[in-house]
Amino acid sequence: MIPVLRLIAGVAAAALALPAHGVAQAILVAGNKPTNTVTLVDLATGAARSLRVDDQPEGIGVRPDGREVWAASNTAGTISVVDVATVERRGDDQCG
Repeated sequence: MIPVLRLIAGVAAAALALPAHGVAQAILVAGNKPTNTVTLVDLATGAARSLRVDDQPEGIGVRPDGREVWAASNTAGTISVVDVATVERRGDDQCG
């Protein structure tokens, strides 16, 4: 069993998201408000990687094909776009 809940609890996740059923890589994504990060957990291996996004990511979404994660910051008024394969931030889009 992968200790996903312990990992998430340790970083005080504000939001969680999973990609659509049938996507090749099963991941769990957590938005971590206190650290201004998102954590991507590979559910097959338990490997987790985090990266910085804009302040207090409160809303998390996964593109239907599982290739991108979107982290919405109500504080900054932006959506950070994260590439799942590389776990790198592609950029930000303004919203609001």
